[in-house]
Amino acid sequence: MRTQAAPAIRGRWPRAEPHVVVGVDGCSAGGRHALAWAADEVTATGGRLTVCRVGPPPPGGPGTAVLELFDPPFARAVRAVRQRLGGERVDLRLVPGDPATQLCAAAGAADLLVVGAPAASDVSSVAARVAVGCTRPVVVVRPGPGAGGMFAGQVAVAVAGSGVDTPALAFGFGYATVHHFPLVAVHVTAAAAGDYWFDERTLETHFATEPHALRVLSAAVEPFLVRYPDVATRLVVLTGDPLCRLVDDVGAGARLTVVGRRHRRMAHRALGRVNGALVMNGAGPLVVVPPE
Repeated sequence: MRTQAAPAIRGRWPRAEPHVVVGVDGCSAGGRHALAWAADEVTATGGRLTVCRVGPPPPGGPGTAVLELFDPPFARAVRAVRQRLGGERVDLRLVPGDPATQLCAAAGAADLLVVGAPAASDVSSVAARVAVGCTRPVVVVRPGPGAGGMFAGQVAVAVAGSGVDTPALAFGFGYATVHHFPLVAVHVTAAAAGDYWFDERTLETHFATEPHALRVLSAAVEPFLVRYPDVATRLVVLTGDPLCRLVDDVGAGARLTVVGRRHRRMAHRALGRVNGALVMNGAGPLVVVPPE
């Protein structure tokens, strides 16, 4: 197969000194996990962080001193992040209004939006709404990946064989490069692989006809192997229902799961069967990448 040049992607991660916005609702578990993940990412990429809390303003105004009295745990969390990153790299925004709307607006001039995971089955949650309404990649943070599985410790990118693959792969390869993680590109199909055999001498698998799913993966991933030669990459074809395999097998063990979004803006009811299940019921951190 002829080696292709990697496509130019405006949304690849990370940009130089990226701007990360994290939505925090006080000191809930989801908010703490989101803030910790965002701080780690800013540390790794050398960017800056905006901590955005949407809700009624504290009595007496939005100042830090007032916040110390109004919500001491949240104020301590922000202070700890500022001490870690440097105060000049951390902004705090306290804004009223609808959380999803305000977070999408705040992220419009940034590079990445980070939110905590929704409560089970809450399709109207902030996470579900920003995952389909934000023009920037959205990270939905859970405590961490599962303990094992075939994708443990890897960045897993779901490849659908469509236009959503390029932005998702660009984000996945960029993230894997920054954090020195291996990457696995995953395509789920209901089709069987066909005839194949394994050579014990060369330890190679040979197919009578290259499976279509493997061709889909190879075509999508090959351009990125040129740009990211140091990322250890595997191509994996799984058989079965995409929802079950991505939620139960991939998302349960991967360090980060990356999926593409088909439309730039759409109603939360159109999140999509697979992406919706990953947002609502995934096990580890998930990135939903919008189209270019």
